Amino acid sequence: MSYASDTTVVVTGDEAGRGRRDRVLAAVSRVLTDEKRNATEIRSVIEDSGLPLSEVIVEFPNLDDLVVAVASQEATRVIEPLRSAMRSGAFDDVRSTLIEFGAGLHAAYSSVLVGFLRVEMTEGSRHNKQLRRRVYDEGPVAITAALRDYLDAAAKKGKLAVANSVYAAESLMGMLREPLYQELIVHSQGLTFYGSAEEAVQHAVDIFLRGCDAREIAA
Repeated sequence: MSYASDTTVVVTGDEAGRGRRDRVLAAVSRVLTDEKRNATEIRSVIEDSGLPLSEVIVEFPNLDDLVVAVASQEATRVIEPLRSAMRSGAFDDVRSTLIEFGAGLHAAYSSVLVGFLRVEMTEGSRHNKQLRRRVYDEGPVAITAALRDYLDAAAKKGKLAVANSVYAAESLMGMLREPLYQELIVHSQGLTFYGSAEEAVQHAVDIFLRGCDAREIAA
């Protein structure tokens, strides 16, 4: 995916772009999560971000790279509770860590993901298979891999009974996503199957931990 062929940009040195990448990603993410804007094309997302097109192109000459970078940034935010626990070696409260992770996952999937879906449905064939694969790898695959690593580490600490961390991570991801999918499908009709997002996440985590024979689940 590329910009308009008549767009001309002079790319400056790295020193001129300090903080530019973060600024661009933050602005684009803000538009994608804003339901009132309802942006349906990546160009309109950039326009609504309020950033000069030239500034965006300097950091992301290829539009595909911008989309992938947003997906990667959101994944990094979602998995931070897992990484933080692993960095500190804090596995005393696996339940709280997984609930914090699940809440972040729900927030990302119910905001930025919805924005991505709007754009993808409008862009249609312009979103090629290679781009979809890159977004999938930098988003869901990266998140699941981080969860797998955390569960594996918690199991080695004796906090969980997990025979296969890959299967366990995929199972928990599915349990956390299901309430969101239901919410997206029936939200416009005011229906709910799981109560609040917090309740849905806690419920999924508790069921998962019982299956893993975790000892710190609240009675």
